[in-house]
Amino acid sequence: MNRIRPYAPFILQLSILLSAIGACGAVLAAEPIGVLMKDGNLVMAEVVSIGKDGAQLRTDGKVKSFTLDLIDPRGVRDCAKAAPDLFNASWQIDMGSYFLDKKYYKDAQEYLESAVRMNPTLETELAPKLKQAQQSLGVKDDKSPGKSDIAKSDPKKVETKNATKKPDSSDDDVSPGDTPTFTNKNAEDFAAKFRRRDVKARTPDEMKAFIDKRTKELEDQIGGTWRMIETKHFYCFANIKEDLHKKIAVEWNEQTFYDRVSRMLQHKEGDKLWNNKCPIYYFEKFSQFQKFAAVIDHDPNAGNSGGYFAAQGREVHVCIPFDIQQAGSLQAAEHHARDTVVHEGTHAFLQLTGEDVPINRWLHEGLAQFMEFWVEKEGSENGQYGKDRRERATHLARLVQKGDVPSWSDMRQRPGGGTDLVGYSFAWSKVEFLYRCFSNQCLPTMIHLLKAGKTEDEALAQAFGRPPEQLEAQYKQWVKELAKTGFKFE
Repeated sequence: MNRIRPYAPFILQLSILLSAIGACGAVLAAEPIGVLMKDGNLVMAEVVSIGKDGAQLRTDGKVKSFTLDLIDPRGVRDCAKAAPDLFNASWQIDMGSYFLDKKYYKDAQEYLESAVRMNPTLETELAPKLKQAQQSLGVKDDKSPGKSDIAKSDPKKVETKNATKKPDSSDDDVSPGDTPTFTNKNAEDFAAKFRRRDVKARTPDEMKAFIDKRTKELEDQIGGTWRMIETKHFYCFANIKEDLHKKIAVEWNEQTFYDRVSRMLQHKEGDKLWNNKCPIYYFEKFSQFQKFAAVIDHDPNAGNSGGYFAAQGREVHVCIPFDIQQAGSLQAAEHHARDTVVHEGTHAFLQLTGEDVPINRWLHEGLAQFMEFWVEKEGSENGQYGKDRRERATHLARLVQKGDVPSWSDMRQRPGGGTDLVGYSFAWSKVEFLYRCFSNQCLPTMIHLLKAGKTEDEALAQAFGRPPEQLEAQYKQWVKELAKTGFKFE
């Protein structure tokens, strides 16, 4: 999946989100979105918080307060979708009531039903509002949905569109409940991303033909002077300076990425992994990275990320921008590229080592963040945690303080997309818990059991020697204790 942390300061000078990706604490930064105001202006801002009393938006580096009557209802809806806190039923009720008042009935229904899912005791209290929303949407059956109806529907997800624009005149013809949003990330569909495909490995001759063809495509269609360095496990393509290229090919791809992730997952040489050697592409310009995503991978959305990996079965490649000018310095560009290749490579490694089986989202993203933050800390000059990791810890501490630690069952398929800060923070913390609170062999053992066909609950119980519900109870206590220290483990 695309790396959630934007490549600061690319495109819109995005603040790093994986806080997913801003500073959490007194102010939580998220990914900038276009907020439509009542006067028709579109303000690019990071949503710090939003509720019935107004919104706090960070724009131009400062946090400003706006009452909801200053924001167009479409802008309120976009802020609510990008808001960091989604696990509080009273907040869901506030948003649902707002949209009901503004005649955004579809949105009102979604938030109110979400509140009932979180707290079924609210069903009777919210029934009149749900009935009003449903009748206004043309629902013939005038009874409010029962518990079973709501339980069957999907829980509210953070769904976004890959667009940041001021609405054109055609938006006036769209009903309020169907108005497009103005964020710039799509919710990732893990099922599609990791769908199994039977793709045969290339023969040596076919591999040589592919490399020749790809080199020509890079020079003709992407631009720049391209070289390829072959190492034990990778074909490293780059159009950056040659000395950097040589350093990256060995120190990052092999020693930092492959060696560490293979040790974490107990992957042995010769075990199943990707087909042939994995191509990794480093781009001198962010515009070239975007062009490759659109022209070669036919996925322009991927070009709006900070790095991504693409897979067709066991045919895998990883794409990393290395734009020094965009990053602000050589050091910043190096840190971003190094951490991103570990993050994206972990996704590919986790999915393809051993048998290719479905893996829940929390584990995919949690392990990728875990490995990224590990490498980031060791690679820092002062041995301190990086910004993304600090922000994740701060956000999780805020959830704990508010009593909003989510359940494991609710978070199996989270994070749901680039603005799902709760999902990213949870996924990271769960992996940290499973790694640090037990033998460091338990987590890789659990993954091996998943690969052997066990369910997640079976793998957890067997690897950690206790039922999942007991593990979850321990996790919640651990989170509460660690939140007091800011998740400083040493």
